[in-house]
Amino acid sequence: MLEMQRIVARGVVLFCLFWLVSVTTVSFAAENSALIAVVLSDNIQPYNDAVKGFKNYLSQRKTNIKTVDYALNEYKENELTGVVDKILSNKQNLIFTIGTYATKAIQKSARDTSVVFAMVLTPDKVGVSPPGVIMDIPSAVKFDNLKKILPSVRKVGFIYSADSLSLFEEAVEAGNKFGFQIIGKRIDSGKEFPSAFEDIAGQIDCFLMVADAKIYFPKSVEYLLRESCDRNIPVVGLSSNYVKAGALVSFDCDYEDLGEQAAELALKIMEDGGSLNAQFVTPRKVKFALNLRVVEMLDIKIPAGVLKEASEVFGK
Repeated sequence: MLEMQRIVARGVVLFCLFWLVSVTTVSFAAENSALIAVVLSDNIQPYNDAVKGFKNYLSQRKTNIKTVDYALNEYKENELTGVVDKILSNKQNLIFTIGTYATKAIQKSARDTSVVFAMVLTPDKVGVSPPGVIMDIPSAVKFDNLKKILPSVRKVGFIYSADSLSLFEEAVEAGNKFGFQIIGKRIDSGKEFPSAFEDIAGQIDCFLMVADAKIYFPKSVEYLLRESCDRNIPVVGLSSNYVKAGALVSFDCDYEDLGEQAAELALKIMEDGGSLNAQFVTPRKVKFALNLRVVEMLDIKIPAGVLKEASEVFGK
């Protein structure tokens, strides 16, 4: 148990530091020279992977589109307005933004240029408008995969606040579809997390974390991972960082494919002359990470073949 606590403590520290388009579209892009500005919030690997996917898709479609890159993290905060104005003054056909920071900065000032984003989580809550590819993985996708990884699970714990009420409601609906019972507990702050978990721990055989900064922060996460281990309750984390910290599994986006999805949207918008029904597009490819040390400690039987499908495996 001391070993697991050390794993959790180290992991929490790491956690803190964080289809083709139509033939007419291809013909349009191939016959017309165009320019797309690519604006990153930061030069981090997930964002760069999304850019790679975006550019690869354009290349594979044999488009005659050039791109010019900007990274907003390279500029001081007092320089941001001038940098955004400079970007918008260029004669690009479309702007592709990556991450919340860049997307909000560009959307705030863009008027005459179409903008497509990727790598934004809960866009409606952070003030980001469509069109774009969000990072939110639908509950139905999580449950579909969870059923394969943990086939014996039936009752899933879910602690949420007013900020994540809609996610809880979505989970209940999706859970019913896949044969899961969602045992939920609503709280108003992270301070209530221990007592809420205590209330539902005896009723569940798995726990699903939710993107809610109001109640999930280092101390509550550490408590959850420690207590879930003591009670033999596997935790589904929000990303591989949580799996490193002691969660059993997490479902993550395929960042390159998010970029490809954004490129599809961009080509459709350019083909339609800038008109496209505003929409948030959800990830179509999901990968998962596993912690083998947690699997062993909780004495969980993982079906043959699942391990091979994992994109990341910790605790080998």
